[in-house]
Amino acid sequence: MEEAMDNATCKIKALILTNPHSLFGQCYTQEVLEACLKFCQRRDIHLIADEVYAMTTFSSAEISDPAPFISALSLDTSALRCDRSRIHTIWGTSKTFGSSECRMGCIVSQDNGEANFRPTAASNTQLSLLSALSATSLLSSPTLPLLVALSSARLAESYILVTTFFIRHHIDYIPVNAGLNIFARLAPSAKTWEDESAIITKLKAKGVVVQGGGSYLKEKGWVRISFAREEHLLQEALHRIIAALDFES
Repeated sequence: MEEAMDNATCKIKALILTNPHSLFGQCYTQEVLEACLKFCQRRDIHLIADEVYAMTTFSSAEISDPAPFISALSLDTSALRCDRSRIHTIWGTSKTFGSSECRMGCIVSQDNGEANFRPTAASNTQLSLLSALSATSLLSSPTLPLLVALSSARLAESYILVTTFFIRHHIDYIPVNAGLNIFARLAPSAKTWEDESAIITKLKAKGVVVQGGGSYLKEKGWVRISFAREEHLLQEALHRIIAALDFES
């Protein structure tokens, strides 16, 4: 970070991180978060923590000692001698509750009265009535902890289903214990980005839509797969992957 800051060709105003990591599906440790905040304090910039995946952690036997989710809001700014007005967190309902149609985003910015007022004055930040009512109902429900626990258990089940498939077919993947997606190398022989794109096209022809890894990784042949689906849909998708890539069932 120091090198990137020193070599920046424009003014840097903030360090942005997603916790849990949206691509690699693991949480940052408290030590890393504290180091990031100290860096921001030292460099006179802000820390923006996107915590939209905060409640998507689950148990994974492949990660023996996973870092628990720690919100940037819980950091002891006094002990760290950092200004808490530098910390801004973002959270939303869509990833936690699978509510893509009823979206609600939140910004928590401490000791920033003026910054907190600005979003409320913008017309494009107003919630629909449906989103407001559904979010209020969910977040105030006494069964919310049970709902989050059930979501975590189902994510773990879906993760086991897809990774068992990967192992059976000798497909490399990046283990995760948070989030809704996983990277798998479905095209290990890909030499170019066009080769990777050809595999994605074959999958799409079978009704399986994945994101190419070229947008995220330097190594070719990886795709990003969402496993946060019902079991019967996942099973069907895996069967179609077999058909598209000529795997043995």
